[in-house]
Amino acid sequence: MPRIISFLPSATEIAYTIGAGAELVGRSHECDFPPEVTALPVVSKPALPIGEMTQNEIDIAVASHLASGRSLYEVDEVLLREPHSDVRIGLLQHPENGGERFSEFRTGLDHVEFEVESPAALDAWRRRLDSLGIAWSGARAHIVTFRDPDNIQLEFYCAAMASGG
Repeated sequence: MPRIISFLPSATEIAYTIGAGAELVGRSHECDFPPEVTALPVVSKPALPIGEMTQNEIDIAVASHLASGRSLYEVDEVLLREPHSDVRIGLLQHPENGGERFSEFRTGLDHVEFEVESPAALDAWRRRLDSLGIAWSGARAHIVTFRDPDNIQLEFYCAAMASGG
């Protein structure tokens, strides 16, 4: 059975959406949805005491960390090496991308779609996106479309609604 450690909240939510939530064995300090994920061990945390810093102090400390090549996060490597925490999913921002947004007009990924099991699950995702302030399109009742921070189109799709079931 695959075991997953998620370092991104969106990856955690996607794992649950595609039915792989039971395979999660660890999470980052930022992963808190769905609520049951908070019972999992936390495998990463900020390297800086950001809770005790002003925004200006955070900006200076982050710049200093990055300039010296230090990571902004601390990872529990013991948990990562433990045989029951085999990493299977990892979503990372590529360090060589200087902030260029995704475009469907270049070769590569067009969009990612995740099927949900029911109209109620689709409504739950609408409410979740609303709670996060993420704009979404409801042009079709059976699809919720939105964009990630890199402008990649993501969709939640309810086949039961599309087929009239």
